[in-house]
Amino acid sequence: MQVMKGRFTAVIEAAEEGGFWAYCPEIAGANGQGDTQEEAEATLNQAIQLLLESQALEEAPWMFEAARLGVATPESIIAWSDAKVMDLDRPPFFLIELSTLRSSDSRNYASVIQAHVPETLDAEQRISLVVTAFDQQVIDLDEALPILFRLWLPLPPEKPTSGIPEHVADLLAEWDIISDVEPLPEDFVSRCMTVFAHHREQHGSPPSAIFHLPSTISSC
Repeated sequence: MQVMKGRFTAVIEAAEEGGFWAYCPEIAGANGQGDTQEEAEATLNQAIQLLLESQALEEAPWMFEAARLGVATPESIIAWSDAKVMDLDRPPFFLIELSTLRSSDSRNYASVIQAHVPETLDAEQRISLVVTAFDQQVIDLDEALPILFRLWLPLPPEKPTSGIPEHVADLLAEWDIISDVEPLPEDFVSRCMTVFAHHREQHGSPPSAIFHLPSTISSC
């Protein structure tokens, strides 16, 4: 039996040993069991809630950096938080605060996340965030390179940036010399594409929800 739970599906089947078991095909690891179909569905919903809350907390540091670096707009942050609030029976307070905050400055949203989710990304993850924003056409190359350059510089002094891969550092050192050239030389742009692709291949990309927001928001 299949039961729609908002934008998710609950599949409930009889277990060989008796009772019922349930799973959600859209969420890996979400399953439940019980003596009745209702109990199996209830335990599945609990599992879905725990996994979705964990997912939101895992995505929050990425959204914090996206807001801080300016590769996420207030509108996209609100849409992300709205989706989480609608999916969760008891959403964390910071998600409610984000969804109700109305500001034109994405840094205000970053401060809300940081106050409740203090974890931050390492240098390689920040680079992945920026190059993915470029790949998803959220920012263009003229915007991506200055952001990466700021990440490369040891600012602020008390928290020096470390872990910038050599191939990225070499690219940024070259850009610092030719940044005033318009347009940027084609061979340099081509190297940017190669370096970005190599970094994504080596270090992965941020969670898809950061740049691929759900087209519909519905309660689970």
